[in-house]
Amino acid sequence: MRIVSNNEIWKGFFSYEDEYSSLASFREVEFEINIFVNNHSFEGTAHDEESKKYFDEPVKVKGFFENNFISFVMKYPYTYFLNENDEIVVDKQVSHPDVNYYGEFDIHSKAYKGKWEITYIVEQFIDGDVEEIYSGNWELKKH
Repeated sequence: MRIVSNNEIWKGFFSYEDEYSSLASFREVEFEINIFVNNHSFEGTAHDEESKKYFDEPVKVKGFFENNFISFVMKYPYTYFLNENDEIVVDKQVSHPDVNYYGEFDIHSKAYKGKWEITYIVEQFIDGDVEEIYSGNWELKKH
């Protein structure tokens, strides 16, 4: 069966641990993706409530569905992060690492739920790289 959709809007949230809090706490950030589905793959754009005012171009999304599984990559136009003073820092000279999302469809909530992961290369050496990996949870529902 071939599935083709002109346009789909999915809304939800992603969460991440607040590194600078003295207590173990998580931030939830609302986000939305606007995608074109062709068969089992999709692509489109996204925005989130935390970063949307810092970008003058959209976040790109590309992924696929396979049975109840979903996987997609979000590509931000350039680097941004939250510093120790709880402020967004933007660096337009540095490309943002891919954010990889993967998850499964939950039939009870009618939503996709899963984990996201991002890998930063901290230092590069001849015999390998030192990486930091950040991850969190996410959820999306079709609207």
